[in-house]
Amino acid sequence: MDEQAGRKSVQELEVERLPPRGESAPGAGGSADPSFAERVRAAFDPVAAGLLVDLLDALTRGVLAPLGLILGVPLGYFLGRRAGLTPRRSLLLGLLIGVYCVMPMTGALPLGTLTGIYLRFFRA
Repeated sequence: MDEQAGRKSVQELEVERLPPRGESAPGAGGSADPSFAERVRAAFDPVAAGLLVDLLDALTRGVLAPLGLILGVPLGYFLGRRAGLTPRRSLLLGLLIGVYCVMPMTGALPLGTLTGIYLRFFRA
């Protein structure tokens, strides 16, 4: 019996490791350092998110409070997805923003800032 006929062939595979999300692989042709525009977006996105939440809260006081819940959930979901959160965390953020906009006397709370912190902390 032929020695090679009794052996099973073994295929060698090379594993390609992907870089962490948001980073480029060395030699991938992309710049490892983010551009100026990317850095500006990363810096101002949480601030803009906070301003939008505070604006929605200010616009939905009194009789318009239920509108705060209706508009707060999709706003929070959109902001969460834009920030790279999972759909589940984005929905949670939307629910929190909606409930916040319905609550009375929330003008003194800095939820805009807290939203920015949440987005930066859980950024995927």
